[in-house]
This record gives sequence, structure tokens and C-alpha cells, in this order.
Amino acid sequence: MCWKAIIFVLFGMGLPIVWVYRPTVAEAATAASGPALNPLPPVANLLRSSGFDLHETIIDLATDLATRAAERQGTPAGAYTSRIIRPAFPFNEALPSWNVHVPDGAGFYVELRFGLADDERWTNWYAFGGFGNAPVLPKKTIRDDDGEVNVDYFVSRKLFDRLQYRIHLSDGLEPLAPRLHRFAVVCSHTLGDEALYCRYRRPTDPPPAPRWQRRLPVPFRSQATDDPVMRGRICSPTALGMVMEYRGIVRPTEQLCALVWDTEYRTYGNWSRPIQAAFSQGVPGYLIRISDWDEVKQFIAREQPLIVSLRFPPGGLTGAPYRSSTGHLLVIAGFDERGDILVNDPGAKTPAAGQVAYRADEMQRAWLNNGGVAYVLLPSE
Repeated sequence: MCWKAIIFVLFGMGLPIVWVYRPTVAEAATAASGPALNPLPPVANLLRSSGFDLHETIIDLATDLATRAAERQGTPAGAYTSRIIRPAFPFNEALPSWNVHVPDGAGFYVELRFGLADDERWTNWYAFGGFGNAPVLPKKTIRDDDGEVNVDYFVSRKLFDRLQYRIHLSDGLEPLAPRLHRFAVVCSHTLGDEALYCRYRRPTDPPPAPRWQRRLPVPFRSQATDDPVMRGRICSPTALGMVMEYRGIVRPTEQLCALVWDTEYRTYGNWSRPIQAAFSQGVPGYLIRISDWDEVKQFIAREQPLIVSLRFPPGGLTGAPYRSSTGHLLVIAGFDERGDILVNDPGAKTPAAGQVAYRADEMQRAWLNNGGVAYVLLPSE
């Protein structure tokens, strides 16, 4: 019998990365205003655990990129192509995130490509989105015979053994292009290969109970607004604001909504955009995918809250201020003495209703069994 685990790899320094509902403006405008949160069919958050998932997070840091990108420094525009990244095991899903310094008026656009494990062929470059005054690409590939990008992550039935990312740059008011500070990508094998899982699994030892049986002091915010359309759509920027404030950076939720808004998919729920938005305000971070509670306990022991993406049917989360969700984000701030999950749920209107404990077994089904995606927002660097 194998223990569930997630593998962390930090290129150049160290550490490790899925999904939320994103309706279009038209879908949101026609949504029912009943007690269900995001009641419409999802356009994302389709991740589902096979029971034998492997995740490896690889991070390129600015210090690692400085030499390789030397030809880009001080030039007004262009593109940077990364090294060839080779994860420890074959993968069929990839979830990227990034921290990029963006001068006023500048912008960038991110693409990834993947190398097939059974031959030397590379896929097309897949479009993952931009930020700021992003350059317009002559061609954007979202799906083809090798796989597809579902808003913010790549999924395929094929296996790959390598990848590259490419960042297209546009200059701004100053003669400097954006500068990469951190690029993270979670490579996942989710095809249910038990033998591969047993070969690469890494057991996670929980820290001593007093270090994780506590609530981190994450301030509470509610996503409730006077606008019924917005009310069910801004859990991501609201949760982002809570953890940014925990890190000492206070920004109004309305400002974060503007930064997080994805003009291509017309949603607040693109996972990579909150990571870049927080970085633009002084809070670095990245996306991860998590497989078990022992790993979460390690984060709490390090005083690191997590913003997590849930999906569950009616009645699937006892005590929640909504009956169901096709995609919702909240903050995990700790554990109680029973091992249940202490949360800040922006779906509630008040701290008393939102700073509560949800059952660990229900959170397992709602979060870990649906991809285990989380935002990690770090202290200022």
C-alpha cells in the first residue's frame, strides 16, 4: 500500500501547485440569485483525483535566470525562452504561475510547450495569458490533438517528459521590459498509474500537533456586495485580500478585483492572475497542488495559510453559508483539536459566520479530491 504525497522541487532554492469556477459575464448575469454559490455549469475546475496522483512543483528563481536572460536585460521588448525542464516522472497536466516585475505601461504574455515522452517531438506553444499591457500574439493555441488549456492549466491524455515556458515582453513608459522574478509550474500525473505512484511517492511526516492545531491570525473579509452578480464571483480576490493583509499589505477588495480580472476569459477565477496580482502589490507567491492533510499541517506549522479551490454538491460542506458550489475559494488558517479545518470563508457575511471549522472528510472530498489546488502567498522579499 502506498502513502499519498506530493513531491516538491525548488530549482535554485527550493519548494513546490488548480481550479475554480469562472462564468462569463453573460452567464453570471443570468445566474439565479438563490442560496447556491456559482450555480451554473462550470467552465473550469474540472480536476479530479485518480487516487494515485503525483505532483511535482518546479520553481525558477530570478537569481537562476539572471545569467540565462542576460541578453534580455535593458532591452525594450522581445521574448525570453526558458531552459528545458525535465520533471522526475512523466506528466499529463501542468499548472503554471509567475511573479513578474512590470514597469508602468509594460506587459507580458506567457506560453508553454511540452515534449512528448515517446518521441522527440514538441507540442505547439500553448497560450496561458498575460498581464498589464500584454503584447498581441499573432497566433494563440488553446487546444489541439496533443492537449488543451482549460483557462489556466494544461491537460492531456498523453504523457510528456519535458517542458519550456516562453514570456513575450512589451516595453512601457521606461526603456525596460518586464523582469521575471519567479516562475513555478506544477507537473502532475493523474492517469491512475499505481505502479508509477508507488515508485515516486514521498511520504509526508506531520509536524508536532501544537504547531498545527491552531488558527493563524488571518483577517476576515466577506465577498458579499450590493451587486448580486458580483457577490458570487469574487471569492478569489476576496480570499487574496485576506492573506495579503496577513502578510502586511492591505488593499481594498475592489482594487484586487480589477487586478485579478481576466479580460480574455472574462472571469475573476483564473488561478495564475491572483498570484501575479499579489506580487504586483508586494506579496510574492505561487500555485501548488496538494495531496494530503499532513502536507497542509506542515504549511500551518510554518505559519503559511493557503487559499484553496473547492467544488462540492448540495449538502457537501456542513455549516457552509451556501448549499453547493461548482467552484469556490476560501482560506485554510489551521486545524482544531479534532483535526477539522479552520477556515476563513469569504462566502459568509460576518467573521462569526465565516471563521469556522469544516469537517476534514468533507473538505477532503471538496478540495483534495478535486485537484488540491492552492495559492501560497509568501512574506515580502
